[in-house]
Amino acid sequence: MQWKIEKITDNEIYHQLTLTFLVLLTIVSLYLDRSLVFLLVGIIGIYHLCLHLYNRRIGRNLILKIPKQFKKAFPDETLILTIKIKNKSLLPYLNGYISFKIKDHVLNEEYLQSTWRGLNYYQIPVSLPGKSELSLTIPFKTVKRGVGRIKDFNFTFSHLLSFEQLMLYPIEKKFNELIVFPKLQAVDKMREIQNQNPGTSVTVHSPYEDVLQPIGTRDYVSSDPFQRIHWKASAKTQKLQTKIYERNRYIAWTIIVNISDRSSLGNLYTSPKLEKILSEAAYITRNIIKDGHEVEVYLNSDSLVHLPENNDITHLKKILEQLTRVDEGSLIIPVENILYRLYQSQTKSRMIIVIGESDESNNHYINKLISQGNHLFQINDSHIIPVTKGNDMYG
Repeated sequence: MQWKIEKITDNEIYHQLTLTFLVLLTIVSLYLDRSLVFLLVGIIGIYHLCLHLYNRRIGRNLILKIPKQFKKAFPDETLILTIKIKNKSLLPYLNGYISFKIKDHVLNEEYLQSTWRGLNYYQIPVSLPGKSELSLTIPFKTVKRGVGRIKDFNFTFSHLLSFEQLMLYPIEKKFNELIVFPKLQAVDKMREIQNQNPGTSVTVHSPYEDVLQPIGTRDYVSSDPFQRIHWKASAKTQKLQTKIYERNRYIAWTIIVNISDRSSLGNLYTSPKLEKILSEAAYITRNIIKDGHEVEVYLNSDSLVHLPENNDITHLKKILEQLTRVDEGSLIIPVENILYRLYQSQTKSRMIIVIGESDESNNHYINKLISQGNHLFQINDSHIIPVTKGNDMYG
């Protein structure tokens, strides 16, 4: 492994003076023929030779190891970071310290030195004798949602011969990310909604009808909604016929995460309730997948994020990680775009949950989705509320 060497304290002038002094002493010793002067020249010469050889060996056979380990957690948990440095040479590195920076979404109070602009600076005292291995186990408390890598990692120590402060930087060493998922914000009445969707089998006793799967017709009765009349069948039989739809206890889940608010001028900006919105989304998706149901997620961040439906633990990790990476400066698109996409790609009835603000500009496509047989819900102050048809801007 290669290291970049940087001097913190520079004694170059001192070295030049001693070399100049060595040359002068050599000339004087040759002229005076004094053994004591020759001895002094020899000592200084040996010192500079050792200094040269020492400098050439610094950083060689020094191996940095950061084992791959689980570095994902929720807030108020602990992430363990293990750092190993193996010294395969006889050269010792004494009275030194390891230092690095990382975002303040994790915290270790024991080694914390300072905090600046959202970065925590850590310093850990170490000594590494020749032919030895150092293993550091650093526990970090997860403080808040965030993603970050170790930055500016270096190993600082004192030069054994010149007493300069040297700093070693690992070259092309990529550190693993420390990921803290959003906090799980409980949503009231969510369990009652989930209990209405207990399976995936078709049944005649389900309260849900899939309007995209008609299975026949029957004679019209006065209590039937007008829009359910099958006009072609009625024309053939010369009698009003009502559509019969397949009853299905399975309804797919779609979660729309809206991280934006709309100003009085109609401009979109990142919601001040961003953390709460992401925490509610994490709670809802986790519970749906935990119950074995498939869920897809739309996020109006970074143009448009869509995670297709699935129900395994890998899918949940992808969702949580995507929610974790949402940044306040993300490019935002209107939620209407997501609703339009859902309306156009509809293949089966869905349970659609909108998390975040929803204004009247969304009503047009909300009404269309409800007409397709979807069931829409809005999260309001950590409560889930059914959405009914409303007036839209198109009349």
